[in-house]
Amino acid sequence: MIELNFYVDEKPLILLPLINSSFPSCIYDWILSIVELQEDSFENIKISTKLSSDWLTQSTINNYQVFDLIYSQWSPNVIEEIRLLQIAMDRCDNFDPIEYIDSPAIQYSHAFAAAAMEVSPTITIFPILAFNYIPDHHKTTAIINSTHDIPNAVRQHIIQHRLNQDDFMTLSKIAFPNLYLHEGVIFNKFRKPYAEVLPHAITHLSFLNDHAQLLFKTEGYSADKINQVAAATYNISLSPESPNTHRNIQAMREREISIADSIICCEWHTKFTYDWGRIHFHIGANLPEPVKTITQNKVIIGIFADHLTV
Repeated sequence: MIELNFYVDEKPLILLPLINSSFPSCIYDWILSIVELQEDSFENIKISTKLSSDWLTQSTINNYQVFDLIYSQWSPNVIEEIRLLQIAMDRCDNFDPIEYIDSPAIQYSHAFAAAAMEVSPTITIFPILAFNYIPDHHKTTAIINSTHDIPNAVRQHIIQHRLNQDDFMTLSKIAFPNLYLHEGVIFNKFRKPYAEVLPHAITHLSFLNDHAQLLFKTEGYSADKINQVAAATYNISLSPESPNTHRNIQAMREREISIADSIICCEWHTKFTYDWGRIHFHIGANLPEPVKTITQNKVIIGIFADHLTV
């Protein structure tokens, strides 16, 4: 079982001059995005969203307590935003900041102190509003402001904690939500050590997850245009197979996988380098309904390989 602990930073509520401005909706948006992830069902993953138990009594820069601000007289629209914040906070698990009082990071926030002393791998949520108070040597801390930031945070988490291949595959559901990883996708198909392959794999899978389907659609599925844009914009080399490879029946069969009794050709591939590291994929479009039921119209990652036969 993999544990992902998301620590909600209470500091933005202290930093913001709430008494003089409207309440920023992003504060509860990014909290709810994590809580909703926690409430999803992921096999072998336990997700916890944790918040300091005394966040309500923290003093703001106006010398008000957060509690006072929440129960002050607000305009109707701000009252509704405050209500949403309370709902988000109430859905978090509380931790006692006294347990982390000896941590040097307590001066930054309770969440930062708890995360710094956490034994198990931890992703810490620090909204961009509060990023300037994080010490330089902790600037790699994951920042989550919306649901879209969660995959990047988990990818960063995998690399920073050097998670093994099994944990990578388990967390891929969160790190790459727009990809369907076929059962043939295993790291031992590469000749290089896992530790060397991992950064390449995450970079290329991130591109395929975040940009591939839109790129293919925008460029009209033109191989030349797709390759040019991917190289120029994302520093990713990719292409379909050459005419010579297409003439080799046995070689083309190496690019095939089976899903729902249908043969899917994964001839498109990204390239780590010119001579090793290939991720073969199908963009996920124009497939039979039984296949789409399984893959959910995601990009299909079919094969990891050093280099298939050409």
